[in-house]
Amino acid sequence: MAVLSSDSNLMHLHGYDVFMLAQDLGNYNVVRDVVKYNLVDPLVRNTVLIQRLGWATVRFVGNNPGVWYMHCQYEFHVSMGMAAAFIVEDGPMVDTALPPLPVDFLKCDHDGLVPDESFLQRYNGKNDVAY
Repeated sequence: MAVLSSDSNLMHLHGYDVFMLAQDLGNYNVVRDVVKYNLVDPLVRNTVLIQRLGWATVRFVGNNPGVWYMHCQYEFHVSMGMAAAFIVEDGPMVDTALPPLPVDFLKCDHDGLVPDESFLQRYNGKNDVAY
């Protein structure tokens, strides 16, 4: 993560904690700055402060499948584009994979989310289904 702005930035990745490998001021340089990495006992955080005109290098283990939002905690900065999404695919084990979708899972069509008539008849009046 490299952030060039007038403020420090609190960056947060949903769904994960991150290992804080390194951070510094100025522009990140892959040759010079890689020696700063702490690969032995890095700090674990769920939010990383990136100093004004600085950078941070983080690592996370992608074992939680889904689409996870990373963003600056300052709402104004999000509106300027300081956000991203990570798509983490299923892993090889049951606890690292999403379950399959139900057979009657609602699908999106061109007009949005529209349940078909058979779905409405099956679930009409049941309290465990939210529309």
